[in-house]
Amino acid sequence: MPIANSNASPDAWRLPPKSIKSIGLAGVIGALCGFAVFHFVPPRWTARITVQVGQISSPEGGAVTSRLVENQLTAVDRYNLPSSRLKVLNELGLPASSESKESRLIFETLLGSPGKGPNLINLQVSAYSREQAMAVMSSSVKLLAAEHQKLFAPSISRMSGDLANLTDKLKAAERDYANSYAWLVANSKQKNDPINSVRDVQLTNLTMLADRQSIELRHRIMQFQEALDPTSSYPTRPMGEIFAPDRPSTPGWTVFVAAGAVFGLALGTLLVVQRLASQARKPDL
Repeated sequence: MPIANSNASPDAWRLPPKSIKSIGLAGVIGALCGFAVFHFVPPRWTARITVQVGQISSPEGGAVTSRLVENQLTAVDRYNLPSSRLKVLNELGLPASSESKESRLIFETLLGSPGKGPNLINLQVSAYSREQAMAVMSSSVKLLAAEHQKLFAPSISRMSGDLANLTDKLKAAERDYANSYAWLVANSKQKNDPINSVRDVQLTNLTMLADRQSIELRHRIMQFQEALDPTSSYPTRPMGEIFAPDRPSTPGWTVFVAAGAVFGLALGTLLVVQRLASQARKPDL
C-alpha cells in the first residue's frame, strides 16, 4: 500500500502570481468601496452632560433629613420614555415623525443612564451637527429640571412659610419676655405685699415660660434655616457644561478605507483558495 508523502514541496503552498494579483485587486476594490461608503454616511456629533438630581431637606424629629426630589432610577426611566423624547423634539420645533432623518436620530439616541453617584444621571444624544446636538441636550436638561421643579418648589415654599411664622412667634415671645422682665425690674424695689408677691411669682413663671419658648423657637428656626440652605436643598441642576467634541464621533475616511481594504483582501483570499481547491479536486485527463 503506497504511503503518501507528508513532506510536500514548499512550492505547493505558494499562490500563483495571478492569484496574488486577484487578492490585491480585491483589496483595492474594497478600499474604494469603503471610501464611497464614507461619503454616504453623514457625520454625527454626540453631546453629553451629567445632571445632579435635586434634593429637599426638612427638619424632622429634632434633626434635618434630606431626600432626593426623585429617585435616580425612576428619573432615568421617565427620561427614557418615548413621551419625554417627543417633548424634546416638540420643544425644538422638529417633526415627531420617523420620516425625518434628524428627528429619528435624536429620538433613538436621546438616552439617560445612572451615574456613579446615587444622585447623578448621565445624559447623551447624537445629531448631524454639533450645534444641534448641544441644543437638544440643553433642551432636555431644561425639561428634566422643570419637571423636578414642580416637586421642589411647593416644598421649599411651604418651609419658607413655616420659617416666617416661627420668626413672627419668636418676635412675639421676645417682646413678651422683655415686657415681663421690665415689669419685674420696675417693681422689685416696692414694699412687700402679699398681692404683689403672688403677682411676682406668676409673672416670673410667665417670664421663664416666654424665655423657654424663645429658646425652642430659635432652635426650630435654625433647623429650618439649615434645611433651606443651598447646600441642603437645591433644585435639579447640570454638573458643568454640555460637552460636544469639535470633530464628529463617527469614524473618519481612513477607517472606512482600511476596513474596506481588509474586507476586500479577506474576501479575495477566500475566493482564490476556493478556486485553487476546486482545481485541485478535478481529475487529470
